[in-house]
Amino acid sequence: MQAPFFPVLGFASLAHILLIALSAYLYTDSYRIAPGVHAHGLIGIAGFCYCMFLSFLITRQRYGNLTMPLQILFALFSLIMATGALLSEYFLLNLAASASLFGCLMLWHFFRNTSNQRENVFMRAAVIISVLCWVYFLYSLNFEYFFMFETRFSYVLLALSFPMSLLLFSRYVDMLNISTPLVNLTIATLVGGVLSMFFGMLLQWYWVEKISAGVLLLLISLYLIRAFRLGNIALIVAFTGLLLTGLSGVWYVLVAESGTVAMDVLRTHAHLAHFAWATFGIYLLLMLRHSFSSMQQALFLSLLLLSLTALVPHLLFDVPILLHISTTLFLAAGLCLPLALWHQIRHNLGIAD
Repeated sequence: MQAPFFPVLGFASLAHILLIALSAYLYTDSYRIAPGVHAHGLIGIAGFCYCMFLSFLITRQRYGNLTMPLQILFALFSLIMATGALLSEYFLLNLAASASLFGCLMLWHFFRNTSNQRENVFMRAAVIISVLCWVYFLYSLNFEYFFMFETRFSYVLLALSFPMSLLLFSRYVDMLNISTPLVNLTIATLVGGVLSMFFGMLLQWYWVEKISAGVLLLLISLYLIRAFRLGNIALIVAFTGLLLTGLSGVWYVLVAESGTVAMDVLRTHAHLAHFAWATFGIYLLLMLRHSFSSMQQALFLSLLLLSLTALVPHLLFDVPILLHISTTLFLAAGLCLPLALWHQIRHNLGIAD
């Protein structure tokens, strides 16, 4: 008989939620890791978002007896990363990233297919992308140039959020009854579109960024239309959030192309991605996994969206009271995570709800 499994990455993610709320007030040079990257952003993406992605990837169905050791290791790596971010300590950041790179190579080597073949394709792609992300993380953190091209550490935030997007799409294609040919096209478009956008950013080829963004926006629009046709309110909100994220990204590219640095637009784009797409999707999948009622789902997701609604005006117009309101609502929405962990522990111990 197997010993009860405890979701270690879930507890690490809970710690990251608290650190995200704390670091929201630490936008000073003391907490700036690199141009465009503060501790808050790195903890949000490399900590919370990536940990939650791994919690869905590293399961007993996929990794068997290695599940618990892998979860413990990645939870430890993420907490070292958060500590390094808060202290602006490059040694800890390099240590955590190197360990994560080695861990992702292990995830690839020991990857085991489950019965959901379509999800397997998404998750294999996510693991490969993760390996590339950590390679870029290490290189851009330590070197400013790759041959003649400037490496920008801030692009790590985009890169590390991509595995979560692949996870979300892997679940949404089944919820929307997407055909297998369209699923294959989706994977090719997502991977090709994001990689081409990434290289366009590195080379500062704005036309490549705009073409890539246009293709991705078309794909998002198709999924949004599908969600409307099926009347799936949660996915309508999710893909609307992703569409707004994409449009705000195009807005920033157009502003940047004119030679203007619009950090308020960039921060709005980043928080739309984190709140309206990534965190919304994480909480939705988490609550579906643990059979939350429709009322509970509506409550926690509404709190998250209200938090975003308060935050965006603060980012654009600097209204401090809205930051306090947004942080409070964000923490309230995050209560779904400890509730889900409680359900998971009771289930693993064989305790009926």
